[in-house]
Order: sequence, then C-alpha cells, then structure tokens
Amino acid sequence: MKEIFKKVLLWKIVGAVLVIVLIYFLVIKPLVNESVETVNEQYISDPENILVAETALPLDDFAYKSIADTQYNALNGWFTSLSDLTPSLEGLNSEEMKMVAKKFGKRTSTFFNVGITANIDILTWYNQDLSESELEIMETYWANTGLW
Repeated sequence: MKEIFKKVLLWKIVGAVLVIVLIYFLVIKPLVNESVETVNEQYISDPENILVAETALPLDDFAYKSIADTQYNALNGWFTSLSDLTPSLEGLNSEEMKMVAKKFGKRTSTFFNVGITANIDILTWYNQDLSESELEIMETYWANTGLW
C-alpha cells in the first residue's frame, strides 16, 4: 500500500511541475515579452547599428564592453539598484554612452537560468526594472545621445 501511495504522489508532483512549466511557457512568458515597453524603437531593433563618432571615444573597446557588462550584471538579478548602475556611467560623453549601448547589444536574463527577458537592449531593460524616478535620473545620463 505504501508503494502505491508513493507512486501516486510522485506522479502528482510530476504532473504539477509539468502544468507549471506549461503555464509559464504558454501564458506568462508571452505576456512578459508583449508588455516590454521600448524607449526608442529605432535603436532597440538593432543596437549594433548605433552610429558612434569614434573620434570622441577616449577609451578602447574593452572599456566600453566592461561598462556594458557592469550594467548587465546590475540589471540581471533580483533587485536593480540605481547605485549599481550610475557609477560606471559617470563622466561619459554622449558618444561614449552610445558605445555602451552598442556594446550592451541585446541580452537575455540569465538569472537562475530562466529567460525572464529575452534579447532586449539596455534602455528597454531600464524601462522594465527601474521606477519612474530612477528612469528620470537615468535619462540625464542618456539625454544627449539621441537614444532616449
């Protein structure tokens, strides 16, 4: 009798997990992807085509990739803190900010290996994670780029 009970319980658990996975992929994930608001559709569609005046870049490509990675690491977690985002952007000119967006490209959340957000650019990610007051602060960094 115990063996039958264990088997029934195991199959109930497996069934419940399958239902949860199906609900996630068929209902929740499509809704999340549809609700993504974009800041500027022109640049969001293809960050690689952002035009940057390379002569206005005092740092090398690795530095801008590192800043983009810092932004990604701050955004890719439970809570996004403005204090984790802004220090790496301090003092950058508008062309450098564009290069950060270009180096960020489009990325997917890897938090707990679950694709919560799929292939979104840095500004869209800000829109998803930051409050209105935080977005206003971020806008001051991106204001002269033509991206915001």
